[in-house]
Amino acid sequence: RYAKVNGIEPGNSVVFFTGNNSNKPAPAEFWNRLSREYTKAGKKVFFNTHGGLFQPQGLDIEGTQIHLTSSLAIGVCEIAGQMVTCANGLLILSLLTNASFGMDVLLTDGMCARGVGAFVPMDPMAASTVACAPELVTNISRSYREWVVTDTSETLGDTIQQIVVGNSLAAQTA
Repeated sequence: RYAKVNGIEPGNSVVFFTGNNSNKPAPAEFWNRLSREYTKAGKKVFFNTHGGLFQPQGLDIEGTQIHLTSSLAIGVCEIAGQMVTCANGLLILSLLTNASFGMDVLLTDGMCARGVGAFVPMDPMAASTVACAPELVTNISRSYREWVVTDTSETLGDTIQQIVVGNSLAAQTA
């Protein structure tokens, strides 16, 4: 019902979870540009800022803001077909389900152990599920990809294009 009321088109929508709780979120420039590219590609963009302690400043996402609790998020993403999120608890929860939606996970280069927004540098791969919990992403029948996205990323445009163009399992195996 929630997806229908908010106009989420089954299989033709993408849901962004822009915030994070311990690691630094991906920069607003990334989210803003990603939303425009998905829109140009004909996808309906939705973004959730609920639940993320740290949100990037300057969000100007081309899409519809929605308010998802963790109990709604997985079902809504399953209908939408695609999730883009930072490495966080929602990601792990999603991988533990039998859902089939595609997942693009953003690995960033900072962490705040105290929850006050004082980020200390870290290797982005420290949050990698592929590296740290490979059993969750081995032999799954859904699209799962990780991307390093930092404030100083020189390849931001290339990363965004690869996320948008390659967002189906068929595109990954081709």
